Amino acid sequence: TIKGQVCFWSGTQGLWRRVSSGSFNATKLLGLARDTNSADRVVRRGVVRTDQDFSAVAIGSPLYLGTAGIVSPTAPTTANSYERVLGWSLDQNATAGLMFFSPDVNFKTVS
Repeated sequence: TIKGQVCFWSGTQGLWRRVSSGSFNATKLLGLARDTNSADRVVRRGVVRTDQDFSAVAIGSPLYLGTAGIVSPTAPTTANSYERVLGWSLDQNATAGLMFFSPDVNFKTVS
């Protein structure tokens, strides 16, 4: 895991792994890593700091799963990727944006 990035629960491996919107794993149980290389320090819901720049994101805006575990202010547009809301922005920090992390159970496939 990488601190501030999104990961999914891999039941077959019994650990958290970084996830991307282009992977079917984006549809599984998601969490946000609190530490790097610490599979037991993952937040599944709550207020968290990401490793992303939120300076151009309006407070209260939805945030989406991007590529390589990134929290993105825009929904993915690549065909066959998964659009999934992760939560909402709570500040406009330029180095480590604060968000309410609550991954939606619903998602859609981008066509």
